[in-house]
Amino acid sequence: MAILSRPGTLKAISEHLEARKDVTAIFRDPKRESFTFLDHANWFELVEVRVAPLEPIYTIQGLERLLPLLVPPEVTMANFSEGRFRVGVVPQHIKLAKLFFDEEVGRIRQVRLIESADGDLVQFVRNGARNQQMLTSAPGALDGGTTSMIISSSSPVIRRIMLRLYPDMESAQRGHDDFDMRHAPKDARQAFSEALRADMEGRRRRSEIRPVT
Repeated sequence: MAILSRPGTLKAISEHLEARKDVTAIFRDPKRESFTFLDHANWFELVEVRVAPLEPIYTIQGLERLLPLLVPPEVTMANFSEGRFRVGVVPQHIKLAKLFFDEEVGRIRQVRLIESADGDLVQFVRNGARNQQMLTSAPGALDGGTTSMIISSSSPVIRRIMLRLYPDMESAQRGHDDFDMRHAPKDARQAFSEALRADMEGRRRRSEIRPVT
């Protein structure tokens, strides 16, 4: 089941980031979707928020410490958010975290009239509608043996917000999924390489340990 944020989520995130003095945020123009009138979530738009610290951060640990602080405490995050930074497929790249927020900005309500003289169809529709709590009018008989039912449904209209933290403003402007450490200062590249080698060596040593039987 999707986790929806309360109305006003985008405004809350914007105000929260604006109040912070250690980051800068870029709000990209929304990507609008032409949703269809169905019985499930309808996507209205995607808003991309790129955030960068004023003082660049080129370590995974530093980025992971800052990321949770960018989210207002009253805002609910979507359960499919990718909240971890990690080494990319290319070793000198950092795979950037992404946080998602699905804000309900409205609802689509539909009312449908179903008429049928087929008893099996009437029962099928009636049972299915009751299970989904969609039946608003009990079946009523019409002339000629036809049965009428009024079925109503409601589905949210959603604004999806994607927030991503970048190591510096230059990378936030580029907006890539990964950060290439070759764009970082020399000392940061060296520290990253040393940390990566130490991590790989630790993994190798742990893999060599065999349980005593």
